[in-house]
Amino acid sequence: MRHVTVVTPSVLNILKGRVAPMDLVRVETPKECFYSFLSIGWGLMADIDIESERLRALGEARFAVWGVIRAIGLRKYKGKLSYLPVSGYKPNCTNKVVAEPRPKRSKTIDCHLAWSEDSADPKKEDQEPIFRSKSFGAQDPSLDDETDVRLLKFSYSAEQFNDSFVPSAQSPPSPVESIPHIHCNNTPEEPILDELGVAKYCPPLDEPVPDDWVVIDDEFVLVYACHQTHLSTDVLFAPEAKMDDGIMWLIVIKAGVSRAQAMYFLACLQTGDHVHIPYVDVIPIHAFRLEPFRDEGYLTVDGEVIPCCNIQAEVMPSVARVMTR
Repeated sequence: MRHVTVVTPSVLNILKGRVAPMDLVRVETPKECFYSFLSIGWGLMADIDIESERLRALGEARFAVWGVIRAIGLRKYKGKLSYLPVSGYKPNCTNKVVAEPRPKRSKTIDCHLAWSEDSADPKKEDQEPIFRSKSFGAQDPSLDDETDVRLLKFSYSAEQFNDSFVPSAQSPPSPVESIPHIHCNNTPEEPILDELGVAKYCPPLDEPVPDDWVVIDDEFVLVYACHQTHLSTDVLFAPEAKMDDGIMWLIVIKAGVSRAQAMYFLACLQTGDHVHIPYVDVIPIHAFRLEPFRDEGYLTVDGEVIPCCNIQAEVMPSVARVMTR
């Protein structure tokens, strides 16, 4: 039955014959360079993906079963994460944080602010919440440090670019005209191009990252970069992703979350509501570098295990073509 669900849409796509551009991601390790079309993961979800292979007879239900097991035996990994955030996105402040269970003792560093008891005050409920993120976006100079800030999540929309971000009139037209696409090309300097004429964001793996990258040296529960909306038929991982937006969606959970919070995150993956959870950082990026401090855990590219080592990845916009309906 599973083969039928895969083959039927593919046949219909071929019959329709509609060609659409799609991004690929160039992945570099100290020993090799290859290309990804789906995701790069380290931590909780990579562990679930690989370790649940022993339950493959259950089909996709194996992820749910092993997700509970892995959330109970929650692990954390120490490493350094560097990434180049996308400029030009505005936060969508209309989204609300979904209700979630409050553990008796939460080890989460920052989400307790979003659960503060001041919500019982009707005056504060009517106020528009202030959206801040520690990992993306500059500090607002108009806000005083003593201001009571409710720490909620940014939610980025692929349709919300700054007014100044429009396709350049001098850009050569794409050979594929069937589906239009645009990219965020507001960069302060001319990008370095590779041998294919594609913008190159990453320096050599043995060199430090540029100054405009964000660097986080910490312990993590999850580091996962996805280029498509879905990781599987029932996992809506990056709701705002487009096949040719020139963006990876980086989702980070730092160490300190409780087992209940990890399980709640996994439960929200079916609907995409995990992007609104306060302790889940959702960041649109062009490139990132991950440097694990210990050779442990699973590092996956498109669901396949690779040696746990320093790795970096960057988007190659619209270099692939796929058939869609």
